[in-house]
Amino acid sequence: MQKRRINSTKHKNKDKVRVTAGFLKNKLPHVLAVFAFIITAALVMTGGLTLSSYSISPGDYAPRSFFAPHDLENAYATQTVRDRAADIEPVYVMDDAVRRRTINDIERLLRNSDAAGNVEFVRIVTEFSTEIINAGLRNYTDVENVFEELNAKFTVIFRSPQVVAAAMQVVETALRPNMQRDVEQEALLREEAVYAVETVYVTAGQLIVADGEVVDYEAYFLLNEFGFINNVPQRVFILGGLFVLSALSVAVMAAYIWLHHKDILHGNKKLLLLFTIYCLTMVLSWSMNSLAYYFTPLILFAVLAALLLDTKLSIVVTVTATLVCSLIYGGGYEFTVYFLVMGIVVCLFAKYMAERSRMFKIALLFALVSAVTVTALHFINMQPLFDLPLDLLFAVGVPVIIVIFAVGSLPFWEAAFGITTAHKLLELISPDKPLVRKLAAEAPGTYHHSLIVSNLAETAALGVGANHVLARVGGIFHDIGKLRRPGYFSENIIGKNPHDTMEPAVSAEIIIEHVEAGLRLAEQHKLPPVILEFIEQHHGSTLVGYFYAKAKKQGMDAKEAAFKYPHMVPASREVAIVMLADVCEAAVRSIANDGKSYEETRDFVRMLIRKKQEENQLSESGLSIRDLEIIADVFMSVFKGMYHDRVKYDKAGETAPMQTLNAIKQTAAAAHEAKPATANAPVAAAHAEPAPPKLHRQNDEEDVSPEV
Repeated sequence: MQKRRINSTKHKNKDKVRVTAGFLKNKLPHVLAVFAFIITAALVMTGGLTLSSYSISPGDYAPRSFFAPHDLENAYATQTVRDRAADIEPVYVMDDAVRRRTINDIERLLRNSDAAGNVEFVRIVTEFSTEIINAGLRNYTDVENVFEELNAKFTVIFRSPQVVAAAMQVVETALRPNMQRDVEQEALLREEAVYAVETVYVTAGQLIVADGEVVDYEAYFLLNEFGFINNVPQRVFILGGLFVLSALSVAVMAAYIWLHHKDILHGNKKLLLLFTIYCLTMVLSWSMNSLAYYFTPLILFAVLAALLLDTKLSIVVTVTATLVCSLIYGGGYEFTVYFLVMGIVVCLFAKYMAERSRMFKIALLFALVSAVTVTALHFINMQPLFDLPLDLLFAVGVPVIIVIFAVGSLPFWEAAFGITTAHKLLELISPDKPLVRKLAAEAPGTYHHSLIVSNLAETAALGVGANHVLARVGGIFHDIGKLRRPGYFSENIIGKNPHDTMEPAVSAEIIIEHVEAGLRLAEQHKLPPVILEFIEQHHGSTLVGYFYAKAKKQGMDAKEAAFKYPHMVPASREVAIVMLADVCEAAVRSIANDGKSYEETRDFVRMLIRKKQEENQLSESGLSIRDLEIIADVFMSVFKGMYHDRVKYDKAGETAPMQTLNAIKQTAAAAHEAKPATANAPVAAAHAEPAPPKLHRQNDEEDVSPEV
């Protein structure tokens, strides 16, 4: 009892430490989000869209050669051509009333002239004047020109200065402009001319102005349109827009994590890892924005996020990072399209790289998708075919190199952030590992049970979209604490049950102790912390009901707290799935030979899962009601394959595998029969595990506190 009080005090002190640590953890996501936003905004606002701005005016010499970064309508050149086309010749039409009045004036003046009797004089002046009048006089400039022309003609024809003067007096008095401008016709012709002008474009890569050349107005206009001119009002709007987009990008990632991945917020490691690889990717993209976009490290970011974190999370952060990097890069749509396609493909298939045999195939898949995407973009942009081979070389080579580098760097990330990857998890359950060999050799029943739990957990995790590799490995190690006293657990008992001669409290203490023993053994073998969570939480704070009921039946003053596991309830979906697989496998195994129908077994499994839910053992796991239904269905599909009716053979016809299978079934049946028959026998089979008549602790520091 004294030791229990000491352990209780230890737990209270631990709780205080956890509260302090929890406060700091709750602040960390906000701090990292703020820093992520600051870094994102700083890099975006100094990236490709705002870099290389110059103070240039028309008439200055270009400080360097400028090329168009993307296609753009040359509005200046287009307007210049249209203005030139609109500058049409004026259109005039004859004013017939003025024409007739001018002719009448000529005839009247000739009749009143001193030379009116000279028939030849009247005929010549009349013919020349009528011809000029009918041809039309647009303005007085035309009239002055006609006067000079007629004076020259009259001088040649009449020769007499007096006759020439008389003729000129007539025409100078009568002639006047007899045409007016047709404004409507001019407008129509001008519109047709402007409409016929084609829009002028500047294509990506086209030279705007060469180094040292004078910047004319057209070049100045284009430089300003492309953002090369340090235009303060324009720059303010650009920076403001980039600031808002940076905030939205970080907010999208933060919101997704908060809504769908709160498990990351509960620990520092994954959050710090995501923050680190995101910031490194942004900084590297900013420093490499002058290179071809293939070299932007977004594919590396996607691979690391998918391998170290989660597939769905990696897709969201990769898409967001792609949009941010497109602002940093300042390129065209090719950048965004390429990395959106590649990023999503990489995130979807990176998890299969956990199996090294598939790694080469996955790298080839990435290279193929990259080559197809680059080729499609090449055709869309109508680029020369002779550029395609070099582009394909980069498109194929870069993803393969990145995959090799990413996989090779996993040990660094694992060590730096304490992250356990699928590669490392699968290595832990290799049959040649000492702990796995020890479990199989010293506790074969527990090992067999763990294999089935592992299979159930992995299949169920796949069904609900959880980390199936983690669930598989956690299922193998969840019961390693039974190695301390393997003979006191039902799956390893052959013959008499040691618990039949023990006090219920001592039996319960042995059962509960296997969790602490498992934690110590896991630490000795340096299992990662994520596996320790399975060992510690797979029973949560449940009651060892069989021995508690036995104590009550024997009339003992049993305290419920002394028969409960003093540990946390499962804090992740994977641990909760292993908890359910553990209790369901043991219970179904105990009734495998009882002749239960499929429907009865299914209802029994659902009852066990519902009981865990009612006991609040799943409250922190993140499993939904729909997830629990899927898990129950998956368990039953596995159980149906394991415990279906088999064709019976004669003893002489039994094969070695069949004999082995029968031996396992006999062992399970013997363990079941060794327990007292009670109404709770199926559940007891899931928990009951034997002990010596008297408990002798081998380590004074063992914590067997009954606190919840």
